[in-house]
Amino acid sequence: MGAPCTLVLFTSSYPYDIAFEQTFLETEIEYLSLNFDQIIIVPEVVGGKKSRTPTNVEVEECYASIIKSNIRKSIKIFFTALFSRIFYKDILYRPIILFKPVALLRLILFAGQAEYTCRWVCDLLQRRGIDTTHCIFYTYWWNQSSMGIGLVKKIYPQIKLVSRAHRGDLYAEQYNAAYIPCQEQSLKFFDCLLPDSENGTKYITSRYPWAKSLCETARLGVKDPGFITSYSMDDIFRIVSCSFIIPRKRVDLLLKGISYAAKLRPYQQFKWYHIGDGPLRRAIEDMAYRKLPVNVKFDIMGHLPPEQLMLFYKNKPIDVFMNVSESEGTPVSIMEAISCGIPIIATVAGGNPEIVSEQNGKLLNLNPTPDEIAAAIFSIMDNPELTIKKRSESRRVWQEMYDADNNFKSFATLARSLII
Repeated sequence: MGAPCTLVLFTSSYPYDIAFEQTFLETEIEYLSLNFDQIIIVPEVVGGKKSRTPTNVEVEECYASIIKSNIRKSIKIFFTALFSRIFYKDILYRPIILFKPVALLRLILFAGQAEYTCRWVCDLLQRRGIDTTHCIFYTYWWNQSSMGIGLVKKIYPQIKLVSRAHRGDLYAEQYNAAYIPCQEQSLKFFDCLLPDSENGTKYITSRYPWAKSLCETARLGVKDPGFITSYSMDDIFRIVSCSFIIPRKRVDLLLKGISYAAKLRPYQQFKWYHIGDGPLRRAIEDMAYRKLPVNVKFDIMGHLPPEQLMLFYKNKPIDVFMNVSESEGTPVSIMEAISCGIPIIATVAGGNPEIVSEQNGKLLNLNPTPDEIAAAIFSIMDNPELTIKKRSESRRVWQEMYDADNNFKSFATLARSLII
């Protein structure tokens, strides 16, 4: 028998439910547990409901306590960053950071936490006596933990480091000064970086052509719900959307598009369900009462756990799922909808064009007008025979590209193959 293989997984909160990572990681961890002798999960935040994990999985909670304590002691983070080489390297790469207070603050926090992560990981390796020649570190987000583990590789060059990359940890343009701290520095330490869309992979390799050999698209996925959502058999056209109610999701724009469609078709009844919560929920509810015409009924349902969401899709007829976000990775909400055979209307943001097409719905430009949104709704509503084909195509896209069992099995095999 060979030496036992260890995987150390850094998450935002999994196996706790604060960051809603369970949708993917609860399935993925099953496959990882079959490929590694020992898995250590390291959440950055602890609290809330805890998921069950396989018997060879354990959780290191002390890292979360250290991060929380150091963030509270901001002066400590500040001086740690000032004595960090990665802090000055990034300023050399992007001197404009010095004139962008928000970006500079992000770099200070990032560098300080990366240094603390490096120290903690070195202690973990020594404390547990982990064989570094048979150890892989996996960060679910490309963040300060990835950078900290990269610094550990200077001391233990034999360890392996892989990371996924999604949206907030990938696309720099969404931030002040179009800047994500230490992106190029940390990339140099990876054995593999795994964006969740082809769009993400192209984005990174266009910015850093030298990293093409490190980047590989690794799509996420959702499990087979075991049913297909029905379509409306009455005179009501039913629309569903699912997202946090925050500015970049543009739920207000979606509302305007539905309103425009309803005014053009005053004798058509509409029902709009929005699943999700957020700081703009009250404003959206107020806007819906004021702006939606009488032939639109709506239900702002708040957050639904995955199992309740699937029950909703099982028990309610849905005619189309809509997403008009200005920025996306590859939305889990769309993966869930296509797994149930629902046609999709979405903007071309992020990885959306990889999951939505004319075959299973309608792609909108990045900044659609309400009348363009209405026209997309009519393209589904007015073509029932074509829409039945779109429903079948949605299911096919899920089966071929976003089936959790296939995708997570492949990822687990890839991760294990990195260890000699």
